[in-house]
Amino acid sequence: MDNITSIVALILSVWIGAFVGFWFRGKTSNIPNYFLVFSGGFLLSITLNEIFPHIYQSQASDVGAFIILGVIIQIFLEFLTRGVEHGHVHHEKSETVFPFALLIGLLLHSFIEGIPISSGEHHSHDHLHESLSIGVFVHKLPVSFLLSYYLFKSNLKIIYSLLLIFLFSISSPLGILVGENFLMKYQNESLAVAGGVFLHISSLIIFESNKKHSFNLIKLLIIVFGMLSAYLIL
Repeated sequence: MDNITSIVALILSVWIGAFVGFWFRGKTSNIPNYFLVFSGGFLLSITLNEIFPHIYQSQASDVGAFIILGVIIQIFLEFLTRGVEHGHVHHEKSETVFPFALLIGLLLHSFIEGIPISSGEHHSHDHLHESLSIGVFVHKLPVSFLLSYYLFKSNLKIIYSLLLIFLFSISSPLGILVGENFLMKYQNESLAVAGGVFLHISSLIIFESNKKHSFNLIKLLIIVFGMLSAYLIL
Protein backbone atom coordinates (compact mmCIF):
# COMPACT_ATOMS: atom_id res chain seq x y z
CA MET A 1 0.00 0.00 0.00
CA ASP A 2 1.63 3.26 -1.13
CA ASN A 3 1.14 6.74 0.29
CA ILE A 4 -1.43 7.77 -2.33
CA THR A 5 -3.61 4.77 -1.52
CA SER A 6 -3.33 5.50 2.21
CA ILE A 7 -4.23 9.16 1.69
CA VAL A 8 -7.32 8.34 -0.39
CA ALA A 9 -8.43 5.65 2.08
CA LEU A 10 -8.10 7.96 5.11
CA ILE A 11 -10.02 10.77 3.42
CA LEU A 12 -12.79 8.35 2.45
CA SER A 13 -12.96 6.90 5.97
CA VAL A 14 -13.78 10.32 7.42
CA TRP A 15 -16.49 11.12 4.87
CA ILE A 16 -18.04 7.65 5.14
CA GLY A 17 -18.19 7.98 8.92
CA ALA A 18 -19.52 11.53 8.65
CA PHE A 19 -22.27 10.49 6.24
CA VAL A 20 -23.38 7.67 8.53
CA GLY A 21 -23.28 10.04 11.51
CA PHE A 22 -25.49 12.50 9.63
CA TRP A 23 -27.92 9.69 8.79
CA PHE A 24 -28.02 8.51 12.45
CA ARG A 25 -28.45 12.00 13.94
CA GLY A 26 -32.14 11.44 14.70
CA LYS A 27 -31.86 7.80 15.66
CA THR A 28 -30.76 5.77 18.67
CA SER A 29 -28.52 2.76 18.11
CA ASN A 30 -25.73 0.85 19.86
CA ILE A 31 -24.04 -0.05 16.56
CA PRO A 32 -21.72 3.00 16.47
CA ASN A 33 -20.62 2.34 20.07
CA TYR A 34 -19.97 -1.30 19.27
CA PHE A 35 -17.88 -0.35 16.26
CA LEU A 36 -15.93 2.13 18.41
CA VAL A 37 -15.20 -0.68 20.88
CA PHE A 38 -14.12 -2.90 17.97
CA SER A 39 -11.77 -0.16 16.75
CA GLY A 40 -10.29 0.13 20.26
CA GLY A 41 -9.42 -3.57 20.32
CA PHE A 42 -8.17 -3.41 16.74
CA LEU A 43 -5.94 -0.39 17.42
CA LEU A 44 -4.57 -1.82 20.67
CA SER A 45 -3.64 -5.05 18.91
CA ILE A 46 -1.78 -3.14 16.17
CA THR A 47 0.01 -1.04 18.79
CA LEU A 48 1.21 -4.03 20.81
CA ASN A 49 1.87 -6.49 17.97
CA GLU A 50 3.17 -4.18 15.23
CA ILE A 51 4.27 -0.75 16.45
CA PHE A 52 6.01 -1.55 19.73
CA PRO A 53 8.01 -4.56 18.42
CA HIS A 54 9.19 -2.44 15.48
CA ILE A 55 10.35 0.57 17.49
CA TYR A 56 12.08 -1.55 20.14
CA GLN A 57 14.04 -3.37 17.43
CA SER A 58 15.94 -0.13 16.94
CA GLN A 59 17.43 -0.64 20.42
CA ALA A 60 17.38 3.13 20.94
CA SER A 61 17.51 4.04 24.62
CA ASP A 62 14.96 6.85 24.33
CA VAL A 63 12.10 4.90 22.71
CA GLY A 64 10.16 4.69 25.97
CA ALA A 65 10.44 8.45 26.46
CA PHE A 66 8.82 9.10 23.07
CA ILE A 67 6.00 6.65 23.86
CA ILE A 68 5.38 8.51 27.12
CA LEU A 69 5.48 11.79 25.20
CA GLY A 70 2.74 10.44 22.92
CA VAL A 71 0.57 9.60 25.93
CA ILE A 72 1.10 13.07 27.42
CA ILE A 73 0.33 14.78 24.10
CA GLN A 74 -2.93 12.85 23.80
CA ILE A 75 -3.94 13.72 27.38
CA PHE A 76 -3.39 17.39 26.56
CA LEU A 77 -5.32 17.14 23.27
CA GLU A 78 -8.32 15.65 25.10
CA PHE A 79 -8.78 18.94 26.93
CA LEU A 80 -9.39 20.48 23.49
CA THR A 81 -11.33 17.68 21.81
CA ARG A 82 -13.49 16.79 24.83
CA GLY A 83 -12.62 13.13 24.20
CA VAL A 84 -14.38 12.83 20.82
CA GLU A 85 -11.56 10.61 19.52
CA HIS A 86 -12.38 7.91 22.08
CA GLY A 87 -16.15 8.17 22.11
CA HIS A 88 -17.07 11.08 24.38
CA VAL A 89 -19.63 13.32 22.75
CA HIS A 90 -20.88 16.21 24.87
CA HIS A 91 -23.76 17.46 22.82
CA GLU A 92 -24.75 21.08 23.29
CA LYS A 93 -27.70 21.87 21.06
CA SER A 94 -27.48 25.56 21.91
CA GLU A 95 -23.89 25.81 20.69
CA THR A 96 -23.65 28.18 17.74
CA VAL A 97 -19.99 29.29 17.93
CA PHE A 98 -17.48 27.45 15.76
CA PRO A 99 -15.62 25.03 18.13
CA PHE A 100 -12.04 26.15 17.48
CA ALA A 101 -10.60 24.19 20.42
CA LEU A 102 -12.25 21.00 19.16
CA LEU A 103 -10.96 21.70 15.65
CA ILE A 104 -7.36 22.32 16.76
CA GLY A 105 -7.30 19.27 19.03
CA LEU A 106 -8.73 16.90 16.42
CA LEU A 107 -6.47 18.19 13.66
CA LEU A 108 -3.34 17.78 15.80
CA HIS A 109 -4.43 14.31 16.90
CA SER A 110 -5.15 13.26 13.32
CA PHE A 111 -1.95 14.89 12.00
CA ILE A 112 0.19 12.95 14.50
CA GLU A 113 -1.53 9.72 13.47
CA GLY A 114 -0.58 10.31 9.86
CA ILE A 115 3.13 11.08 10.25
CA PRO A 116 4.43 7.50 10.82
CA ILE A 117 2.25 6.08 8.01
CA SER A 118 4.62 7.55 5.43
CA SER A 119 6.36 4.69 3.61
CA GLY A 120 9.29 6.72 2.35
CA GLU A 121 11.64 5.49 -0.35
CA HIS A 122 12.52 2.27 1.45
CA HIS A 123 9.95 -0.50 1.40
CA SER A 124 11.44 -2.85 3.98
CA HIS A 125 8.63 -1.91 6.35
CA ASP A 126 5.69 -2.17 3.95
CA HIS A 127 3.85 -4.47 6.35
CA LEU A 128 4.04 -1.91 9.16
CA HIS A 129 2.96 0.86 6.77
CA GLU A 130 -0.09 -1.18 5.74
CA SER A 131 -0.94 -2.05 9.36
CA LEU A 132 -0.82 1.61 10.40
CA SER A 133 -2.96 2.68 7.44
CA ILE A 134 -5.64 0.09 8.18
CA GLY A 135 -5.54 0.81 11.91
CA VAL A 136 -6.04 4.55 11.46
CA PHE A 137 -8.72 3.88 8.82
CA VAL A 138 -10.69 1.69 11.24
CA HIS A 139 -10.23 4.22 14.05
CA LYS A 140 -11.39 7.20 11.97
CA LEU A 141 -14.70 5.65 10.95
CA PRO A 142 -16.36 5.79 14.42
CA VAL A 143 -14.58 9.03 15.36
CA SER A 144 -15.87 10.84 12.26
CA PHE A 145 -19.30 9.33 12.91
CA LEU A 146 -19.37 10.77 16.44
CA LEU A 147 -17.97 14.09 15.26
CA SER A 148 -20.61 14.56 12.57
CA TYR A 149 -23.35 13.32 14.91
CA TYR A 150 -22.32 16.02 17.38
CA LEU A 151 -21.99 18.75 14.74
CA PHE A 152 -25.23 18.12 12.87
CA LYS A 153 -27.29 17.97 16.07
CA SER A 154 -25.90 21.30 17.25
CA ASN A 155 -27.02 24.69 16.02
CA LEU A 156 -23.80 25.30 14.13
CA LYS A 157 -24.18 26.47 10.55
CA ILE A 158 -23.95 23.57 8.12
CA ILE A 159 -20.99 25.21 6.36
CA TYR A 160 -19.03 25.24 9.64
CA SER A 161 -19.77 21.56 10.22
CA LEU A 162 -18.71 20.61 6.71
CA LEU A 163 -15.55 22.73 7.00
CA LEU A 164 -14.51 20.99 10.22
CA ILE A 165 -15.14 17.55 8.69
CA PHE A 166 -13.18 18.52 5.57
CA LEU A 167 -10.19 19.74 7.61
CA PHE A 168 -10.34 16.58 9.73
CA SER A 169 -10.35 14.45 6.57
CA ILE A 170 -7.14 16.00 5.21
CA SER A 171 -5.18 16.25 8.48
CA SER A 172 -3.84 12.67 8.51
CA PRO A 173 -2.94 12.83 4.80
CA LEU A 174 -1.09 16.07 5.57
CA GLY A 175 0.77 14.22 8.31
CA ILE A 176 1.74 11.53 5.79
CA LEU A 177 3.11 14.15 3.39
CA VAL A 178 5.05 15.95 6.12
CA GLY A 179 6.47 12.65 7.36
CA GLU A 180 7.41 11.69 3.80
CA ASN A 181 9.19 14.92 2.95
CA PHE A 182 10.59 16.24 6.22
CA LEU A 183 10.62 13.65 9.01
CA MET A 184 11.88 10.39 7.47
CA LYS A 185 15.06 10.80 9.53
CA TYR A 186 12.92 10.69 12.68
CA GLN A 187 10.50 7.97 11.59
CA ASN A 188 11.22 5.75 14.61
CA GLU A 189 10.65 8.63 17.04
CA SER A 190 7.42 9.71 15.31
CA LEU A 191 6.24 6.10 15.34
CA ALA A 192 6.93 5.88 19.08
CA VAL A 193 4.92 9.07 19.71
CA ALA A 194 2.05 7.73 17.62
CA GLY A 195 2.30 4.44 19.53
CA GLY A 196 1.82 6.33 22.78
CA VAL A 197 -1.19 8.13 21.33
CA PHE A 198 -2.70 4.86 20.09
CA LEU A 199 -2.05 3.10 23.41
CA HIS A 200 -3.80 5.83 25.38
CA ILE A 201 -6.80 6.11 23.05
CA SER A 202 -7.38 2.37 22.63
CA SER A 203 -7.11 1.81 26.38
CA LEU A 204 -9.66 4.54 27.10
CA ILE A 205 -12.05 3.18 24.48
CA ILE A 206 -11.86 -0.29 26.01
CA PHE A 207 -11.99 0.66 29.69
CA GLU A 208 -14.63 3.37 29.28
CA SER A 209 -16.87 1.37 26.96
CA ASN A 210 -18.93 0.36 29.97
CA LYS A 211 -19.57 3.45 32.09
CA LYS A 212 -21.32 1.43 34.79
CA HIS A 213 -18.25 -0.85 35.12
CA SER A 214 -20.46 -3.92 35.02
CA PHE A 215 -19.74 -7.06 33.05
CA ASN A 216 -20.90 -6.83 29.44
CA LEU A 217 -20.33 -10.00 27.47
CA ILE A 218 -21.19 -8.44 24.09
CA LYS A 219 -18.63 -5.66 24.44
CA LEU A 220 -16.01 -8.07 25.74
CA LEU A 221 -16.53 -10.32 22.72
CA ILE A 222 -16.35 -7.32 20.37
CA ILE A 223 -13.06 -6.18 21.96
CA VAL A 224 -11.58 -9.67 21.62
CA PHE A 225 -12.87 -9.89 18.05
CA GLY A 226 -11.21 -6.55 17.23
CA MET A 227 -7.90 -7.70 18.70
CA LEU A 228 -8.01 -11.03 16.90
CA SER A 229 -9.02 -9.40 13.62
CA ALA A 230 -5.97 -7.13 13.66
CA TYR A 231 -3.69 -10.02 14.68
CA LEU A 232 -4.96 -12.40 11.99
CA ILE A 233 -5.40 -9.90 9.16
CA LEU A 234 -2.16 -8.01 9.68
